[in-house]
Formats: sequence, C-alpha cells, structure tokens
Amino acid sequence: MTSTYLCNEWLDDSDRRLFDDMRKNNPRRYRVAGLGDWGVSEGMVYENWREEAFDIDAIRQQRGISSAFGLDFGYTNDPTALFCGLADMQEKIIYVFDEMYKRGMSNEAIYTEIDRIGYRKEKIIADSAEPTYPPASLPPLFIASPTVLIAHTRSFAPFVAFSSSRCSVL
Repeated sequence: MTSTYLCNEWLDDSDRRLFDDMRKNNPRRYRVAGLGDWGVSEGMVYENWREEAFDIDAIRQQRGISSAFGLDFGYTNDPTALFCGLADMQEKIIYVFDEMYKRGMSNEAIYTEIDRIGYRKEKIIADSAEPTYPPASLPPLFIASPTVLIAHTRSFAPFVAFSSSRCSVL
C-alpha cells in the first residue's frame, strides 16, 4: 500500500496547493513526492528549464524584472560558481546572462575575476560556511567592497549579509 498526500487528512489547503503547483511545474517530483512512485525527487536544482537566446536589454526594460547575482565559494575541491541573471518573479522565469565556474580559486582570485569580468559593483550575495562573522578568510578587498554581500548560511544561523557600511539579517 502506498500512502500519498491525497489520503493525508492532516494536510491543509496550503499544503494541497503546494502539491497542485508541483503537479503542474515539476511533474517528476510530484510523481515521487506527491504520489509515492519510486524514484529520486531531488537532485537538479531546476528541472523544467531550456536554453534559448534572449535580448538582455529588452528583458531589463520589462516591468517586474530584477537583477540577481549569487556566489558560491568553492575553495579546493568544489568549484566556485558565480551566477549573473535577471528574475521575473511574477512569471517565475530566470534569465541567466553570465556565469563563472572555476575550481581551486582563492578568495583574492575570486575577487580579481569578478572585477575582471565587470561585476565588482553589482550586489552579489555569497555564501560563507565559516563560523566567524564576518568570515576570517575573506581578504580586505571583499570586506571593503560596498556592494559584495557575504551571507552566513549555517543551517542553524540566520541568513546574514554585510557590507562595509552595514550589517543586516536577510
């Protein structure tokens, strides 16, 4: 016997809407997490995506579009990843217009590369797995930048960002 969300009497309307959205937007996950089929419901961050050309200037002119820059420090084994994109939250569309994906970068090399490719002045939200705040290993270049926000993302800690002029919980 397979138990599913359809027979769970403890779910409220918001839970049922979540599964309904999942059925429409992520059918593979819905089949596994919602209906109890065999399989892996997680893995890829986004499964319903496609690659196509777009006019970045035209997208920027649309209402409700905001820029999004994210950085995941990689250090030795994992690659450092910089995401540069535009987000349409209403339509749930993400436009990726640039990225950086490199292994073995020091913090100073990351900063230098971000500067070289022209995103030093953008607001970039970055992770930090270090328990200190601000992270002790960050070079003064990052800490002195008024727009690079370093987020402390320990699972038990609040999502915190700082710049040289302020510190805030996101």
